[in-house]
Amino acid sequence: MTVLVDAYNVLHVTGVLPPALAGPSVEDLARYIAASRWARREVILICDGGPQERSTSHRPVQGVEIRYAGAGKDADSLIIALIRAHSAPRRLLVVSSDQAIVRVARRRRAHTLSSAAFLEKLADDLRTPAKPAGPAKPRAPLTPPAVDAWLDDLGLSGDPILAIAPSAEPRAGMPEQEQRPPTPSPCAEEAGASAPVDPLLLQALQEWPDQLRLSDLDMARWLPDADTPPETLRPASEDDFPPSPRRPRKRRRGRR
Repeated sequence: MTVLVDAYNVLHVTGVLPPALAGPSVEDLARYIAASRWARREVILICDGGPQERSTSHRPVQGVEIRYAGAGKDADSLIIALIRAHSAPRRLLVVSSDQAIVRVARRRRAHTLSSAAFLEKLADDLRTPAKPAGPAKPRAPLTPPAVDAWLDDLGLSGDPILAIAPSAEPRAGMPEQEQRPPTPSPCAEEAGASAPVDPLLLQALQEWPDQLRLSDLDMARWLPDADTPPETLRPASEDDFPPSPRRPRKRRRGRR
């Protein structure tokens, strides 16, 4: 969202900012906005006339653009022209208490905010600045006893598929004298470098324990040996098909 601010209209509002922030300049207003909820928005401060000599307020201040209408021109005309030329006015916020500017903004379906309300929001943001999000704390992995306890509570302690081999690396925070070599898991030794079990096959073995066996899934039993030459098919002969029994013929009765 783009924010167009009638800068001098906002600066002429009194009695809203706390004494420590009262009477700001255009550059001060830009710094206040850069520390507020609009810090990541495209904010344009539009001022009357041109920048004064020896002034740096025509330069961006922490991402907030300060734009002057030009010598002998007012900010109201420039703001109205920007509202009318904006390609997406519904994504536009116009900050001003000037009724002519507000009417044009509402006619274009743009969002409006009075200068006093804008300063009140700035004052609230400056009183309670947003805390920067710190780095997320790393989560320590569960220890093997904790994993065993969870599996026991879930009734999965005896499942060989969920057997976890202890890590060979020492856990952080454990003194060297308390670090013990990992004990290999029997299930892990039996599994070795074998491929993981297909969960669908495991479910089928559990549902039909009497009909399916692990040996039935051994493809080596069904595939021919690589060293055995393929069997040569011979053409079929009559000896391969037993003769079919002859059906008795019915006698025809002769005419008398």
